[in-house]
Amino acid sequence: MKMRDEAIKAKILEYCCEIENILDRLHHSEKEFLEDKGLSAGTVFYLAQIGELAQHFSDEFKNEHTDVPWREIKGMRNILVHEYHEANSKTIWETATEDIPALKSLLQD
Repeated sequence: MKMRDEAIKAKILEYCCEIENILDRLHHSEKEFLEDKGLSAGTVFYLAQIGELAQHFSDEFKNEHTDVPWREIKGMRNILVHEYHEANSKTIWETATEDIPALKSLLQD
């Protein structure tokens, strides 16, 4: 199970970096983020993928990383996938700029 958890973690960290790259391209400007539908949609894709992958960690991994907000990650994924029209652009921006760096930090060894 350990190898699977490591593979999931590596993929999530890769997606965190992709979100950071998008933010860099937009000069970390919320205005540009909201105006560039393609890059903001890319961010939504990566956030949804992170949420999907996070559900596949072993219970042991989740118990070792209780500081990670697993329930919130799953909740965001569900909103983005099933209720995208309900997703608030401001919430997506805040998740990308605040929660993703925090998640990345929590998962890095």
